[in-house]
Amino acid sequence: MFLPFQLLPWDVFRLLWLGLQVGALWIMLRGWTLAAVAMYPVALELAFGNTNLLLALAIYAGLRYAMAWAWVLLTKLTPGIGLLWFAVRGEWRALALALGSTLSIAFVSWLVRPDLWAQWVAMLWANAQLGVEPGALYVPIPLGLRLPVAALLVLWGGRRDDPRWLGLACTKALPTLWPSGLSMLVLLAVPPHRWPRSGTPAPSALRPSLRLRRDP
Repeated sequence: MFLPFQLLPWDVFRLLWLGLQVGALWIMLRGWTLAAVAMYPVALELAFGNTNLLLALAIYAGLRYAMAWAWVLLTKLTPGIGLLWFAVRGEWRALALALGSTLSIAFVSWLVRPDLWAQWVAMLWANAQLGVEPGALYVPIPLGLRLPVAALLVLWGGRRDDPRWLGLACTKALPTLWPSGLSMLVLLAVPPHRWPRSGTPAPSALRPSLRLRRDP
C-alpha cells in the first residue's frame, strides 16, 4: 500500500502523515482536537509518527465499518482483542467482515510479496528475543498479563454498551506500552453516544420500558 509513497520526498510524506494523524484526532474529538494535541502522549505520537492515532480511528470507526479492524490486525495485531466486542454482543456479521477483510488483504499481499511477510515475521521474532532496551521509558507490564485484562474490559464494555471500555482495552493490549501509545486513550474522551454504531445494544444494556396501567 505504501509503495507509491516511496516516490515522494521524505519531508512531503512526513507532512502528509502528520495531516492524517491530526485528521484522525479531529474526526474523533472535533472541538477538543487542540486540547488533545497539548497532551504529552499525543504530542509525542505526532512527533514520532507512529500508527497509534490511526489505530484509535480504526477502532472508533470499526463499530460501524467493521472492515476498519483490518488496519488494527495488520499493524499492531494484539489490539485486535477488541473484536470480542462483536462476539459478546452477537454481532456475527460484523465479526465476519472484520476477519474476512483482514484475511483477504493478507492473502493478496502475500501473493504479491511473500518475501515481505517472511521479513515481517522474522522481525517480530527478533524483537521478541531482544526485548526492550535497558533504560527505555515504557510501562513494564508483560503483554501476557495485560491481554487477559484487556479481554475482560472489552466484554464488560460490550455488555454495558459503552465503547469507551473498548478504547481502554485496546490501549492496554498494545504489544509494548510506550508513552506515545497512551495517545490512544483519547478514545475515552469520546462520549458513548458519539461513537458510530451499526449494531444493536447488548441485552443487558436494554432497559424495560414503562407501561401505563389502568386502575381496575
